[in-house]
Amino acid sequence: MFSFPPADAGLLQRVRALISRVDTAHLITAGTEGYPRARGMEDHNVGPDFVFYFFTGASSRKIAEIRANPRVSIAYYDPQSHDYVCVFGRAEVILDDATRRAFWEPAWTRYWPAGPTDPEFAIVRIIGEAFEYFDMQEEKLKCASIPPA
Repeated sequence: MFSFPPADAGLLQRVRALISRVDTAHLITAGTEGYPRARGMEDHNVGPDFVFYFFTGASSRKIAEIRANPRVSIAYYDPQSHDYVCVFGRAEVILDDATRRAFWEPAWTRYWPAGPTDPEFAIVRIIGEAFEYFDMQEEKLKCASIPPA
């Protein structure tokens, strides 16, 4: 658990705004060798409760790493403002058909030809717990915990 102070509504709004401006997130897992592993991934929104969703292959290395250690980070960087945020959270792998159908997009058949029930189609859900946010204009790093929903 983080010992950061809770984020206030204004800071949460600024972090959400930064995330919404960035097209590619970097999902960071703990590799089996003990080193962090980062990969660029399309972010599928963050709701007001700081729950993130990513879609990937069920047999991918990142799924194995999440199963071994669900503590992950998601990094976002805005090249125009030079602001960044790193969200810390816990990931879970979702494979149930109802959830996969709810998130399914037809364009993904190029990755998962059998559609939302393709055994290789996996959802990674991350519940944000805390973040570090650097505001370049203020030249200040702000660390805060995310209040539970």
